[in-house]
Amino acid sequence: MTNWYPARSSCPSSPLAVADELASFSLNTYPSVRAENRGGYAKRLWREDLLTAPPMRGTNQSGR
Repeated sequence: MTNWYPARSSCPSSPLAVADELASFSLNTYPSVRAENRGGYAKRLWREDLLTAPPMRGTNQSGR
């Protein structure tokens, strides 16, 4: 079982969650994190599958 915890910070650039095992987090926890936060973080690209998605810097609107 992966250890993850919600990040507790008022900083807008802080992570929503931190995981020590990406595969387990992606399959078990990420779908609920994604569903809960898509509306509040609309600029972020909420990918369906974290394991096959290429890395990206910035948001989908900034194009960085």
